[in-house]
Amino acid sequence: MVPWFRTVIVIAAVIGGVLPRAALIVGDDAVDVTAIAGLLELILDIDPDSARKSLDVITTKVQNRELSAEVLAELRGKLGARLAQVLATETQKSLHGAAAALAASLGDPSASKRCAAMVFDADVASADRLAALQTLVFLRDRSLLAQIPDLLAGNPRSELDLRGKFLDSLGRWEEPQLAEILVRIYGRLESELQPRVVELLAQRPAWSHKLLDAIGERKIPDRALNTNQIARLLASQDETLVRKVREKWGSVRTQRNPEREQVVNNLRTLLQQERGDPLPGQKIFDRLCGQCHKIYGNGQDVGPDITSNGRASFEQLLSNVLDPSLVIGASYQARVVVTDDGRALTGLPIEENDQRVILKVQGGKLETLPRVEIETYRVSELSMMPEGLENQLNKQELLDLFAFILLDKPPSDPAARFLPGTPSAQALPKP
Repeated sequence: MVPWFRTVIVIAAVIGGVLPRAALIVGDDAVDVTAIAGLLELILDIDPDSARKSLDVITTKVQNRELSAEVLAELRGKLGARLAQVLATETQKSLHGAAAALAASLGDPSASKRCAAMVFDADVASADRLAALQTLVFLRDRSLLAQIPDLLAGNPRSELDLRGKFLDSLGRWEEPQLAEILVRIYGRLESELQPRVVELLAQRPAWSHKLLDAIGERKIPDRALNTNQIARLLASQDETLVRKVREKWGSVRTQRNPEREQVVNNLRTLLQQERGDPLPGQKIFDRLCGQCHKIYGNGQDVGPDITSNGRASFEQLLSNVLDPSLVIGASYQARVVVTDDGRALTGLPIEENDQRVILKVQGGKLETLPRVEIETYRVSELSMMPEGLENQLNKQELLDLFAFILLDKPPSDPAARFLPGTPSAQALPKP
């Protein structure tokens, strides 16, 4: 190809976003992998940003097991040598993380070692470290097991988001020892990560046994398990697990409980008489509500951002928090999925088609599940936000939480005001 004409093609592909979009459909019978590899080959030296996005997309498809053996073999043959060349070139360092993740996912052992070296390298960008960790999980690299305590509980708070995303990625690894490790370090983790550990352990029956044992031994508080997670465990095919759950919690409704109205009335009365402190309330929000909701820019984008949604008045907020299944918007109807390897997930659908389902689950992670791996799939009649918040918090914690979410701005903002209809008791001096 004439050099100038080749450059024009590449520039057109970059401007039009052709390459990343083409990478999205790698694996489709109608897609020419040779053409995709050719475009990638051209763009690697001209537009590293687009090249990285394309490498990331292909890696995700490989790790989600969306590609056939034939397509994987073709990608390995078309890209293997070029990825190795990128990893050996210092001037293409910005592509090393993405290239190592894809090469390792396609079976290159030297790239796997490269990923292992990146994990603890503080000089490596967080995105590349996370990609390396996710790749080692995909490869079921057992040498990673010994490093998990330090990765999750030994790093600075500044890496909390990175550690949370790494924790979420462990769900794909059907490794019994993982549950033992996570139970052991649970008490050392920040309060924001602890609910994510519980959610992870509730996904697989073998892990759930360890979770229930830890609750029985008071290593994990029983209130750490919410009603939706309990219901999911009760739906398990593991009869011993179901018996353990019933012995501890009894039966759990799969439909809205009309008695929630009384819970709303009780808390309304409490808030008419006493108030809490919004500062510790903010921490409680981060630990529980922030796993799925954002407020003032903080938290996870799973359910509605409650900065401006669901808080038009005191009564609306009270109902939404304590009786979440009273009204469920169509876009927030959760799906409950069980895969053929026994993993159970609850999340909001981002994509549903004949090939795959993408769910956004607690913590904000996207889970891509090939249809061929899904054993059961149903729409939940309950909100993804579980009932029974009052059972997860003591009286003072409830007061503190509401002292925070009843304000229309962060408590540090002098202009913060209470929502319309908030009881006058909330304006009393802080306790």
